[in-house]
Amino acid sequence: MMCTWLTNMCFKSGTWGEMDFEEDMNHNVMMQTNEPTVEIQPKARKLLTEKESSEITVEEIADLIYNCKSGIVFLTGAGISEASDIPTFRDPEHGVWAKHDPREVGTRMAFQNHPERLWRILLEMVGPDNSPIPNAGHSALGELEKYGYASTIITQNVDDLHEQSGNNNVIHLHGNLWSTECIVCGTPGDTTHELLRDTPKKDLPPRCKKCAQKGVLKPDAVLFGEILNKNILASAVSAMENTPLLFVLGTSARVSPATDLPVIASNAGAKVVEINMEETQLTHTCVDYYLHAPLETVLPQIVECVRRIYRESNPRSSIVASLSKTFSRPSLLPDQS
Repeated sequence: MMCTWLTNMCFKSGTWGEMDFEEDMNHNVMMQTNEPTVEIQPKARKLLTEKESSEITVEEIADLIYNCKSGIVFLTGAGISEASDIPTFRDPEHGVWAKHDPREVGTRMAFQNHPERLWRILLEMVGPDNSPIPNAGHSALGELEKYGYASTIITQNVDDLHEQSGNNNVIHLHGNLWSTECIVCGTPGDTTHELLRDTPKKDLPPRCKKCAQKGVLKPDAVLFGEILNKNILASAVSAMENTPLLFVLGTSARVSPATDLPVIASNAGAKVVEINMEETQLTHTCVDYYLHAPLETVLPQIVECVRRIYRESNPRSSIVASLSKTFSRPSLLPDQS
């Protein structure tokens, strides 16, 4: 149970947090709260270090999904958004932090002193001239939810591409760059998309239209020096404790909570499947099965296999799906065309 643990899940933001200057920034500070929090039990961790994982095929993954039916959780990292041309933050050659010093841009203090710096980076990354769209990997997870197989997406990413793909229950561990609020009065502002479209570069940062002080609007992503929202973290832990099947997708798993949540799921009895381009520290600790493949390629293949299994197991389902469409009722059945 979550209430039996203490937290040491530090406050790094998804793509912001997967980098290597955390010691300088002193991020491993415990959350200052009296609420129940989470920690991995040393005894359980010791057992998990002896766990052996095995390689798995697309067809075997599809079988796991089909037989699980519901309650599946997907933990996603920067790897799933890379094919949407969203720059990663930690890439040593092309990442955002290779071009900009995170101490001058990515901290709470830096934003308070020079908010225009972060907004100009966002303009370069996701402004009107470079508006990212979901890739085939995002779309595949949206399809799985439509069919009733994906219950929760827990993402380290601060984009909204899962939502654009049709996923409704998305937990953003590190916030969401696309929603904003005033740092003075707390009033929600327009979306980042709208603000970057409507605000000239010379007028950045955008300001609140509601409060007398015209406070600066801040994206809702967690900056270095800020803590993770304890309610969001609790929701993520609860999902991990109750899922029978967890997929770890496109995360380097170098920072908490990405390093901790899969262990919680494994301790609770979940099967853990990791799909990444390379091994991580999770691969031979809490992972049961792994597959090395690009997500934008392999996830659509998995969805197609699930559809094929469904058709073979339910030969009359096309009739049911057709009737459902006729009577304008939403169907969770795969398209039989």
